[in-house]
Amino acid sequence: MRSDIKLIEPLGFCYGVRRAVNLAEQAIKDKANTRIYSLGGIIHNRDAVNKLSQKGLKVKDNLNGVKEGNAVIISSHGTEPSVLEEAKKRGIRIIDATCPNVITSQRLCERLKSEGYFIVIIGEKEHREVKALRGFAGEKNIVIKDAVEARHAKLDSKKIGVVAQTTQSKDNLTKIIKELLNKDYIELRIFNTICNDTARRQKAALDLTKKVDMMFVIGGKHSANTRRLFELCRKSGRKCLHIENDAELKREAIKNARVIGVISGASTPDWVIDNVLKRIKSFKKIYKKGVAN
Repeated sequence: MRSDIKLIEPLGFCYGVRRAVNLAEQAIKDKANTRIYSLGGIIHNRDAVNKLSQKGLKVKDNLNGVKEGNAVIISSHGTEPSVLEEAKKRGIRIIDATCPNVITSQRLCERLKSEGYFIVIIGEKEHREVKALRGFAGEKNIVIKDAVEARHAKLDSKKIGVVAQTTQSKDNLTKIIKELLNKDYIELRIFNTICNDTARRQKAALDLTKKVDMMFVIGGKHSANTRRLFELCRKSGRKCLHIENDAELKREAIKNARVIGVISGASTPDWVIDNVLKRIKSFKKIYKKGVAN
């Protein structure tokens, strides 16, 4: 049976992730860096992180064991100000690969803190971007992940500032804000800090679900933006599979699928996507028709 593959734009790395990977590769090539580390995976994709590790980038959870003169790359998700201060005091060279959109959110948190706002961060408490934002927000902050948490949240001020993890969905942001509007406050300032790439991917993914029989979402299982794409596609009612790479793709998965949609998270390398497409074609002799309109 002849079938089609439909792709969306954007596909592959977003600007912030590509910038982080490029900085890491440049640092590895720089012979002045005898030892180079990253605080956690530089992006949320195991294949990409493993490839960089093979080239010499060592992944660490903290600064323990990092010596004066060593280089440390801050991941695209950013890190807390206290970590940056410690590294500076210890003479550790910092290569900051924080996504520019995340930096904007960090500066907003600093500003809201200085102006006396209690800061609501919409996102996942254990995500590295959110942990970093809390560091910039100071003690007066709370993380809220969904409308249920927002409904029961106790805000310790009547002067509230709101920012969002950059990979949140607009739908979740809107639902939480609706709940916050019912709180007892004097001033509520809301900043939509969801990045444009995230919003574009989510809209394109939902549009594509209307044109295909099934969807593949390619990206790390621990990538927040990829998981959110998968959740959106699954809620559409289309058959949807989340895979990290071509090794997870089984022939039975695409049986009887005439039109297959392929999307990726913002931290998925082009070569991983290419390998998935090749495997699909090898299974079903599917020929790519081009970017979906």
